[in-house]
Amino acid sequence: MELDKIFNVNKTTFYEFDENGKIQMRGRFISEFNTDEYPNIIGCYLTGFKGKNLNELVSLFPNLVEFSIEKTSQLVSLDGLQKLSGLKRLTIEQLPKLTDVSAIETCVNLQYFDSSKFENSLKLLSFLPKNNIQELSIGGALTDLDELTSFSNLVSLTIIGYDCFQETLPTFPKLRKSLWLEGFPKLNDASFLNNLDSNVYIQWRGPKTISNIPEHINLKL
Repeated sequence: MELDKIFNVNKTTFYEFDENGKIQMRGRFISEFNTDEYPNIIGCYLTGFKGKNLNELVSLFPNLVEFSIEKTSQLVSLDGLQKLSGLKRLTIEQLPKLTDVSAIETCVNLQYFDSSKFENSLKLLSFLPKNNIQELSIGGALTDLDELTSFSNLVSLTIIGYDCFQETLPTFPKLRKSLWLEGFPKLNDASFLNNLDSNVYIQWRGPKTISNIPEHINLKL
């Protein structure tokens, strides 16, 4: 199989476990692996992918635990993810034609999900495992932001909305550690923060004037 017809082999990097059982810090290009080593690859930072779904890629690297995909102009579906039963970390960004993310629903072991640089307006949160996700980063253009209230085990939440003009946001769930909010220039009501405990660290880069800030929350405007 000619891998350069599937992805950019000079930029996509792959990772294995090190001797301590942790994902290696330094990735390698696919040319540095032998074919019989492909099953040992557990991390992939994919760029320049040329397919419309992920089936072909996943068939080559079925044991991915961490997967990041960016700068891919042809991808329309995440079909193929359902074969990655061990996937724990997923990042998607700069995928302008991606319209079908439903395969995420099968990734029941996801603990980390980042789509903060994914600008497409569609339903996405509905497909995430709400009891397992601990670190969540999203953009504000998603059409199902109301699903945020259903996440029950979040440690941290990042939400980015520089081109989003909502005046209100759905109530955020409890967080164990931190909230990072950027953008949303039209927000005028901060009551979506009601569930946050006072010890949650908040990095606020939203509007400097906003009403209904919960008494126990310090936004440091």
